[in-house]
Amino acid sequence: MPGAARLASVIRREKPNVVHLGNGVRANFDGVLACWLTGTRCVCHVKGFEKYSARERWVAPHIDTLVCMTKAVEEHCARNGVRGRRTQVVYDALDEAAFVTRRDPATVRADLGIANGAPCVGVIGNVQEWKGQAVLVAAMARVVAAVPQARGLIVGGVHRAGAAYHEQLTARIRELHLDRCLSITGFRNDIAEVMNALDIVVHTSVRPEAFGRVILEGMVLGKAVVATAAGGVPELIDDGETGFLVPPGDEARLAERLILLLQDPALRQRVGRRAQAWAREHFGLRRHVAAMSAIYEELTNGH
Repeated sequence: MPGAARLASVIRREKPNVVHLGNGVRANFDGVLACWLTGTRCVCHVKGFEKYSARERWVAPHIDTLVCMTKAVEEHCARNGVRGRRTQVVYDALDEAAFVTRRDPATVRADLGIANGAPCVGVIGNVQEWKGQAVLVAAMARVVAAVPQARGLIVGGVHRAGAAYHEQLTARIRELHLDRCLSITGFRNDIAEVMNALDIVVHTSVRPEAFGRVILEGMVLGKAVVATAAGGVPELIDDGETGFLVPPGDEARLAERLILLLQDPALRQRVGRRAQAWAREHFGLRRHVAAMSAIYEELTNGH
């Protein structure tokens, strides 16, 4: 209540038509209360599978528009009894102008120690257990047996809770004798360029993700993407057309898809082209802005 009272004071002073709370219902409980106290229209943006209690269920009906990042998030809210006066799915978008490459893939590959002719797959994200990098490690043992020239990258810094997991990954790579074909790069600040140097972008999360931004980034760059079929991820990929989906933690299915794509460059290119067109049409910044603007306009006009 003290936080809500302080926010209400700011709202009364600034007199906004609409307040957009961008970090879910649970974290913005005081913001929803402040809007209710001041009679101000409220948008609450949910971008994850939050844990809800009676508190959130009680305050949710005072949210004018509950914006959910994916249908999976919307269904999670509904299952937990969290419903705004109106609920709408608005997919996140990628600003292509801000996700650009400046170096050619051959140069980036050389920096990473990847031979220019070697087909390369990579998973990108902080090194932590739920991201599932271990699934790629296990899959690569199968992949190199079928495609000996294949190479793999695990790209990302070590999360503060992932130090032990990082050590386990390193040990497992040695145990499987993958040292020469699978590398952990550590933190990189040139993700677009590293991703553009890959032939296949892999998403291996073993816990459902609400969205999976790295998937969209790979698609926008025209890459074939193989991703975990959980959470909101299946909404991003038309399986077999704009990418491939595999069950969480299924190293055999992941290896199967990777081998298929690595052995068929033409298939990679076709899937990548379709993925790029799909991403630009459904997850472009213009579409996202139009959807959010329409919500603001409707609330401002009193609908």
